[in-house]
Amino acid sequence: MSAVIQFLNSGGSITWMLLIINVIGVSMIGQKFWELFRINGHLSDKTNELVESFKVEVGNKQASEEMKLALLKDHVSRFTVDLEKGTNTLKIIATTGPLLGLLGTVIGILEAFMVISKTGMDDPSMFANGISYALITTVSGLVVAIPHLVAYNYAIGFIDAIGVKLEQSAVKKYFLG
Repeated sequence: MSAVIQFLNSGGSITWMLLIINVIGVSMIGQKFWELFRINGHLSDKTNELVESFKVEVGNKQASEEMKLALLKDHVSRFTVDLEKGTNTLKIIATTGPLLGLLGTVIGILEAFMVISKTGMDDPSMFANGISYALITTVSGLVVAIPHLVAYNYAIGFIDAIGVKLEQSAVKKYFLG
């Protein structure tokens, strides 16, 4: 554990920020996938719920079958849009992680050049801290970003698949009984 803390301290405040957004993102990934797997496991129940709420919404309104079909698809679409809540945060973390890593890289290189300008190139170990800082923040940013990008893309694909299944089953249930 002390090696992890030493690593985080070597990257300065940027690696600590990356750790914080990583913890937030990982908890959101867990929560979102729990929700998606739960809904996917109970699609018939969700279909029944959506069709019943649609029937209440439409009521006895006079509308053509085409209009009802479009309204039902819109009803299911609103549900899938609600499922997407939280995924944008994963995308933001996936985008921000490498940018924070890049910021750390620039700070580290700048620090290394400042040491070189003050002390010269006589002792390379003098500017090694700046280079180390740059590399640690770069790696940390990528380590945070990559899993969040994968999770975001997988979640969006999963939500789209759920939406298609729900739409198909809701149309069948509403129009064919």
